Amino acid sequence: MREVDRLMIEKYGIQLLQMMENAGRNLAELARRFLDGSISGKQIIVVAGKGNNGGGGLVAQSTSTIEVLR
Repeated sequence: MREVDRLMIEKYGIQLLQMMENAGRNLAELARRFLDGSISGKQIIVVAGKGNNGGGGLVAQSTSTIEVLR
């Protein structure tokens, strides 16, 4: 994965922060689909391991929280 990240940054000009935001938004969308289209009123725990996925998990949690507050 580090090699993919490196190539995305160096070859395609996509910054790490943008990759984390994209991953997190997609994860939040996937969670909504698994939970019948809405996460309102549901408790969700975001667990991220040590394999460079913490940023995506944080963004997914933030995106999910924003939907609940609407």
